[in-house]
Amino acid sequence: MAKKGILVTGGTGLVGAYAVGMLLERGERPVVFDIALNERLLNAVGVDTSKVTMIRGDMLDLPALISAIRDNDCDRVIHLAAFLGEEVQRRPYSGVRLNFMGTVNVFEAARLEKISRVI
Repeated sequence: MAKKGILVTGGTGLVGAYAVGMLLERGERPVVFDIALNERLLNAVGVDTSKVTMIRGDMLDLPALISAIRDNDCDRVIHLAAFLGEEVQRRPYSGVRLNFMGTVNVFEAARLEKISRVI
C-alpha cells in the first residue's frame, strides 16, 4: 500500500524546504503546495525534487487546497505558507488577508477532507 501524502503549504520557502527535506529523510511523501514554486531553495538544502509532488496553488483558493489534498491522498498537513517581510509592511491588507484567510482555508480544507493532523 502506498504511503499517504503530507501536504506542505509554503514548501518552497526557507522553513518549508527544510521541512520537506526532513520528511523525505523519514520516508514520508511530501506534497508541496506553494504559489511560488522555487525549486532552487529545495535543491540548495539537498532535497531531491524528483521525489516531491509540486503543486502551484494559492491558499486563498479553497477548492485548490481541497483538490491538492484529495488528489494526492494526503492525511496530514504542515502549514508553513505566509506572506512575510517588507512586502507586508507595504501592503498590510494583503498580508492580513493572505495570512488569516489562507490559514482559515487550510483548516477548512483539512476539516472537509477529514485530515487527522494539521501542524
